[in-house]
Amino acid sequence: MTIAPKTSEQNSSRLTPASGSGALKTLFSFPWWLLVMALVLVWLIYLIAVGNTPVILSSVGNLAYVGVNDFEDLEDLDFSMGVVAGSPQVEEALEYVGSERLTEFETFDDAIRALLSNEVGGVVVEPFFGQNYARSNTSTVDLHTDNFFADTFREVSEGLPITLGVVAIAYSSAILIGLLVGLIRSSPPKPGIGFQNGLAAFGRLIVYQLATLYVSILRGLPILVTLLVTAFVLMPIFRSTLTNLGVTLPRQLFLQAGIVALAIAYGAFLSETFRAGIQSIERGQIEAARSLGMSYIQVIRHIVLPQAIRRILPPLGNDMIAMIKDTSLVSALGVNDITQLASLWSATTFRYPEVLFVLAMIYLTMTILGSLFVRWIEGRMAIPGR
Repeated sequence: MTIAPKTSEQNSSRLTPASGSGALKTLFSFPWWLLVMALVLVWLIYLIAVGNTPVILSSVGNLAYVGVNDFEDLEDLDFSMGVVAGSPQVEEALEYVGSERLTEFETFDDAIRALLSNEVGGVVVEPFFGQNYARSNTSTVDLHTDNFFADTFREVSEGLPITLGVVAIAYSSAILIGLLVGLIRSSPPKPGIGFQNGLAAFGRLIVYQLATLYVSILRGLPILVTLLVTAFVLMPIFRSTLTNLGVTLPRQLFLQAGIVALAIAYGAFLSETFRAGIQSIERGQIEAARSLGMSYIQVIRHIVLPQAIRRILPPLGNDMIAMIKDTSLVSALGVNDITQLASLWSATTFRYPEVLFVLAMIYLTMTILGSLFVRWIEGRMAIPGR
């Protein structure tokens, strides 16, 4: 009895995975986070560039108009509107207010002068001119669009410089604090021989115990509690001490208190990350470097830290993302970050779902961009071939 040899088709059928498994592998390997990031960025660009819809400038204090959310509501108001003659906004203005309540002006400046002199209740203008004029003349005019999300983004995004500034300063300070405390705690002091060495060892022991106490306290406290203690206990003591020395500080230092609180809180967290990274370096490398005549600082700088930072880069990035979110806590001190401005705007408009959605998407955009930044640094610091 002869056995027929297997054909190439039969062999290939055993070696080639099923088409369904290939599709499943593609499904699981697809970078879905890129899709989420793309959707978030498209949404953000839409809010920023929502500039094809007309905007309306109204004089501050015109209570009948300040409450308007949509252009359709203009039909119920009894004041006239201004528009620049020949501009694309003439048709929109005619659609909402009618020709009997519409006044055309030759230039944008003429329309603004009529608005400030109360000859008209509002001016329908192009988004570019309206937004730029409103930003530079916030005390004289209010800006409105027919897109509430765009209004909300404009109001809330004014706190972005404060939020990003708090993240930059607090995280940089936390890195320095964490590195210093991590170095202290990575090498527990040992008893010294002789009076001078024993005295130096005792001093290192005190520093080590103080660093351990700092880490234990700050890691055991909620960040909000640290924020409140810093703002209402530590900063007043600091202010009064400087006042006694003849140095005068501003009365309210809540923004500075928020930065200090986040820096010392995250400094405690990062110190443990640095300590773990430093202690993960093989002891033989350090001993070999010392045997070659390198000082302790040279060993830390050229041997230990380059390897330790490469190993702890992911947790460092996670802490940066966490700090971006925790900057929202400074709103508890009345600092006008994006969370505080969103709270004020929602209390003014009573449209909490829309405002909180915009706030959440802004934070999500910042955290996704931060994650991409960390991934880029990881790629730059990766060892080739690994």
